[in-house]
Amino acid sequence: MTQQRPYIDTHQEQDDTNHSNNAHFSEVLQVRLSRRKTVLGGVSATAALMLGSLTGCSSSSDDDVTPVAPELKLGFTPVAKNLNDVVTVPTGYEVAVVYALGDALNTTTSAWANDGSETAESYEFRAGDHHDGMSFFGLGSDGKWSPNTSDKGLLCLNHENITSAFLHTAAPSMVDGKRPINEALKEINCHGVSVVAVNRQTNGSFVVDKANSLNRRITPNTVMEFHGAAAASRFLVTKYDAKAKKGRGTLNNCANGYTPWGTYLTCEENWAGYFKRPSSDDSLRSSAELASLKRYGVTSSSGANSWSTASDSDDRFTRWNATILDAAKT
Repeated sequence: MTQQRPYIDTHQEQDDTNHSNNAHFSEVLQVRLSRRKTVLGGVSATAALMLGSLTGCSSSSDDDVTPVAPELKLGFTPVAKNLNDVVTVPTGYEVAVVYALGDALNTTTSAWANDGSETAESYEFRAGDHHDGMSFFGLGSDGKWSPNTSDKGLLCLNHENITSAFLHTAAPSMVDGKRPINEALKEINCHGVSVVAVNRQTNGSFVVDKANSLNRRITPNTVMEFHGAAAASRFLVTKYDAKAKKGRGTLNNCANGYTPWGTYLTCEENWAGYFKRPSSDDSLRSSAELASLKRYGVTSSSGANSWSTASDSDDRFTRWNATILDAAKT
C-alpha cells in the first residue's frame, strides 16, 4: 500500500541532550562576562580617582574638548516593513538568483524542470536544497586562489536540509512501510556542499560557469579520505572501512568558515535525528555506549526521513540505521 508520508521538519531545534551536571556554555560565558565587567569597572573607577586628584596640578587653563562624532546615517532609503513573500531591497539596488535548488553544475545535466522529474543520481550534479553558510574564493588568471580577486572565483556553500515537497512528482511516500529508493536517494543527495565557479558580468551580476572543471557537489554519499590524527583512529572504524581511512559524505551542513590558506570549512549540526535507533536498542548497548548515544541525541524511533527503510541490503540506506541488528556480533 502506498501512503503519503507527512512532512517532517528535520531542522527543528533538538532537545538539550546534555544530561550531565556540567555547566552549560551559556552559563560559563555569562560568568566570564560578569567578571570582565567587574574588572573593567574597577579599573575605570581607579583611573577616575587618580586622574581626578591631578586636576589641580594642571598648568593650562585650556579645556580639551572631545569632538562629537557625527551621527551615522544609512546611504540608502530603508525598506518599509512588510509581509510580502519576496526578497525586497532598497531603491537603486537589485537582487538576483545565482544558484538555486536543482540548478545544473555542468553542461550535460538537464535544466531543473520544477516538477520532481529529476533523477536522484542527477543531484550529484545539481544544487542541493536549503542553502546555508557560504564563502567566496577569488581565482586569479592562473586559476589559483587569489584573495584580492572578486570578479571570478569559487562559491562554496552548504545545503543543510530539504523541503521534500519540492523534490518529488507527488508527496513523499511510503510503500508497504518502505521509502521508495529514488525518493530517499534524491533527498539524501540534496544535502551536502556545492563548489560553484561563478563569473561577474559587465552589468555586475554573477553567473555560474557550468563548463568549469572545478564545479563539484559533495553529498552524504561522497567518498572522503581521513588525514592527520583522525586517520586510522578506532573511533572511525565502520562497516564501510574497517581500516578507518575512508568515510562517506557530510550532512546537515550549517556553519562555515575558511582557512588563511584558502580552503573551505563546513560544519554539521542536528544530524542525530536522521538516524534510526529505537529504545529497544538500549538493552544491547554497554553503559558507555548508551551515555554517548543519548548525549548526542541518537534516539529516533525511525529516523527523520525513514531513509533506512528504503532497502535492507543497500548500505546507502542501511547506514541510517544505528540499531544493533545482530547482538551476537557485538
